[in-house]
Parts: sequence; structure tokens; C-alpha cells
Amino acid sequence: MSNFIRSLKRLEIEEKILNIGSTFALIGVFMPWFGGEWFGEVTTWSGFGFYTSFAGLLIFLSHTFVLALTVLPLLGYQVIKTSFRDTIRMIVGLECILLVIVVWSVLTNIAFDRAQMEIRFGLYLSLVGSIIVSLYAFLKLQQEKKRNVQEFFHHPEDGDADIQPIRGEESKNDDVGEDIPPPPPPPPPAKPEEPKLF
Repeated sequence: MSNFIRSLKRLEIEEKILNIGSTFALIGVFMPWFGGEWFGEVTTWSGFGFYTSFAGLLIFLSHTFVLALTVLPLLGYQVIKTSFRDTIRMIVGLECILLVIVVWSVLTNIAFDRAQMEIRFGLYLSLVGSIIVSLYAFLKLQQEKKRNVQEFFHHPEDGDADIQPIRGEESKNDDVGEDIPPPPPPPPPAKPEEPKLF
């Protein structure tokens, strides 16, 4: 278990934020999505209740899948190739955003018909979590493309060659205390020439 926690701590910051967003979306499914006075009774529904429960279930399963793409490789189970992982996460995140917007439109229409009903914070939490997943999956995809381009144009010998900085273009951030060789001594004074006689 300690190895798993250590592996979680070693994840990139983008990976951590992506998984936190997915966790927020999962928690949002359990929180109230819709509520108010329904036929004389005050009640609330989570993402698994009301007429939009199928969408809540799909969002829950989708974000569970996104988290599994991170957790399972840390436990030693490679489900999907690493190169496809971020693409799948972005597609799943966009699908969840679309589902939340569909649910939002349905609940908004019902809330217009019944003034006592309103959309609750759980739906907003799921929407924000899904947006974070999509955004950071897209950022990771762009980083991967940039890395692939750099590797494609990278010459193997470039890594072995030491690039010497040009004199006068050294970084201004270099330490002042570095050993700088002293300037060369001035040339000796020229001897006066004796006049030549014929």
C-alpha cells in the first residue's frame, strides 16, 4: 500500500489535477442535482434519481473508468496503452460534459414548469469536474505531441556534444564567485630604434 501511495505522489501535476477533477465529478453524482417542492412534498434527487438517472449512471461509470486508467497501471495492471490513455480520457470527459448539459436542459425545463423546483449544486460539481478532466487530458495530449516532435527532430549526437557559450553571451544568472581567468599581461614596451648609419 505504501508503494501505491508513493506512486500516486510521483504523478505529474497535470495527472493529479485530472484525477482530482474526475473525483469531484464522481462526488457530484451523489450530491443533490434537483430538488424542491414536488406535489406538496419537499424532496431532492441525486444523479441516480429522478428521470435523468440514466445520465447520472453513465457519468458515474465514465469517471470511474477515468480513475481506473490511472489507478490500475500503478497496481501493475496495464489495461490500455499509455499512448491512447489521454485521448480516451478527453473523449470520456467531453461525453460527460455533453451528458451534464443534456441533464441540465431537461431539469431547467421542469424547473420552468414548477417554480418550487430548482437545480442543485451536485450537477454543477459534476460539470466542473468533467471540464477539468477534458481540459487536462487535452493539455497532456498537446505535451505528448510536442515531445514526439522534439524526439523526431532530435539528432542522437546532439546529446553528446557540449555546447560552449559564446563569450559575452553567458547567462546573467551565473554565479559571481566562479573562477574567471585573469586577463593576459600587457605586451612589453617597444625598444627605441637606433638610427642606422650608411
